[in-house]
Amino acid sequence: MGLKVTKSLTIKTLLPSLKKEFLSRGNQQELKNLVRNTIESGKSPVQGKTFKKYSKGYARIKGRTRPVDMKRSGKMLNSLQVSSTSSSIVLRFRNKKPADYHNRLGAGRGKVIRRLLPSNRGERFKKSIENTIVRYLRRAARIAARKQR
Repeated sequence: MGLKVTKSLTIKTLLPSLKKEFLSRGNQQELKNLVRNTIESGKSPVQGKTFKKYSKGYARIKGRTRPVDMKRSGKMLNSLQVSSTSSSIVLRFRNKKPADYHNRLGAGRGKVIRRLLPSNRGERFKKSIENTIVRYLRRAARIAARKQR
């Protein structure tokens, strides 16, 4: 009588490989570019809506009222990073202070909130960004599952 050895594939065993594949396949840069390009085009990656125009005073400095590209110095947008925790993949700005003002607290005298990343309960990325993330995760899951066989 022979002995049959099988390997079980569970989410717990698959998750580290899935995250590794997701983060190593150039997806990080592509995802950052997608979010950054959406913001630079004057649209919210969260809601997909056009950002509220610049105030009159800031528009004089910038030379226009639209599109609101969130590029005063470029530091905030360039600080966008994709990383992982034990249970999730995280998009965040390393340059936290200006991102918090725009995303949560409100920028300028008018306290204008321009949603940059989903951080409120029930919030999600706009559909096109969400679909891209799902596509990347599916590809990473197929590769990770194949490697575990």
